[in-house]
Amino acid sequence: MVQETARELARRGVEVTVLTTGRQPDCDEDGIRLLRLPIHPYRLNLHVAEVTRAAANVDLIQTFTYHACLPSFLAARRVGKPVVCTVLGFFGDAWADLKGPLIGALYKRWERMLLRLPFDRTIFLSEFSREAGLAIGLESKRSAVIPPGISLERYAPAAKKDDYALFVGKLEARKGIHEVIAVARALPQISFKVMGWGPDESLVRSTGLSNLAFVPFEKGATLYDCFARAKMFVFPSRAETFGLVIAEAMASGCAIVSTVPLEYEGAYVEAGDVGQLVAAVRDIWSKPTRMREMGERNVVLAQRYSWARHCRALTEIYDEIHACRA
Repeated sequence: MVQETARELARRGVEVTVLTTGRQPDCDEDGIRLLRLPIHPYRLNLHVAEVTRAAANVDLIQTFTYHACLPSFLAARRVGKPVVCTVLGFFGDAWADLKGPLIGALYKRWERMLLRLPFDRTIFLSEFSREAGLAIGLESKRSAVIPPGISLERYAPAAKKDDYALFVGKLEARKGIHEVIAVARALPQISFKVMGWGPDESLVRSTGLSNLAFVPFEKGATLYDCFARAKMFVFPSRAETFGLVIAEAMASGCAIVSTVPLEYEGAYVEAGDVGQLVAAVRDIWSKPTRMREMGERNVVLAQRYSWARHCRALTEIYDEIHACRA
């Protein structure tokens, strides 16, 4: 998302410098100046001086959670520049699933501290994510919702759909892969395809279910084709700020069954409720005409998720901040 935002801002005539981490050399790419600190991403939190130097001559700092937002905030205070933070991750109680109860509690506290920093604006990708932010004490007047974009030109339904339901994402408890396996086990008459990577890959590979196929995650044509041919997209995630794969599945003409409360045609279910998930998948799959119509409607709804629209709203906020400071 960071890369696409930078590219679209550059297309709109904004001069963009990206400061990130990595061992590759600095370069100019697509009209964007790219600077790299040769450190692990976690250590970016400690490199306030380098961020301050990079920000000395800019008009505004755009940062993203997690590791860049604290040094960006501190640098902005040092050089007197406005700073906008886009929230890419907001896990809350789900940190316990990711890191265990003790370490997870520390991550949760760290996340709350970062999100409550008084940025000039804190940008959320969805209204439900913003509401969660307000619940932990963010100022309403400093927050805004700007849905992200997807590469709409790459996602479209196939001329003929295949008979499978799809999951795409990291193979871990937070993304709901255990629930997907449970649904596949409960509905042997439906074929499921799982495309992903992560710590639970061996679990997916060893289910022994004849109706569940695993596909290693691969960007590009293979990914677009999996979306295009699927009739349904199942995404029972336990914590999301948005869920880009849902928008990609919508643009690909899939009916959606998910725990993420976005606007789509399909079924919303409660996180962790396997019975409700099974019932929703079974109901929609049993009505093929209705399922196809859901997918067709989702293609239309997905058109709102463009990078041009995202960055147009973002630059309007930049202009508003500068006007207030003038």
